[in-house]
Amino acid sequence: MYSSTQVCTTQTSVMQQPVMVQQTKMVQQPMVVQQQMVVQQPMVVQQPMVVQQPMVVQQPMVVQQPMVVQQQPMVVVHQPMPSDVPGQMKCPRCQVLVLTQTRHKPGTLAWVVCASLGVFLIWPCCLIPFCVDSCLDVEHRCPNCQQVIYNHRRM
Repeated sequence: MYSSTQVCTTQTSVMQQPVMVQQTKMVQQPMVVQQQMVVQQPMVVQQPMVVQQPMVVQQPMVVQQPMVVQQQPMVVVHQPMPSDVPGQMKCPRCQVLVLTQTRHKPGTLAWVVCASLGVFLIWPCCLIPFCVDSCLDVEHRCPNCQQVIYNHRRM
């Protein structure tokens, strides 16, 4: 276990020095000090370490079956467009089925009637189409989000 051969050219003194071994035993080894201060230590041989290998566990192999996806036919529901009265519609913004709020606004028909009354020199009556609901366009709004859903145009 130890190599105790040491070479000395000139001996000046021999000292005993304790050396720690791997198994924590104290062993006295002679140490020779030369004039050139070259010291040779005994060779320490370590025993090989035993390393445990991790246990490999094989998991069962899972085979996935191919999945068949069938697309459902898309059903399109055509909503009848409301006219000049509030109608039930699905709001495209908030996706809620609502009864629309209506607001009358002057459109093309009101301006054409106004211009024709002015041309025929009945100018005092040319503002009447702006007061009659049947001459105005109708704007349908969602009561939840106030989004304009539909405009019913007379002309």
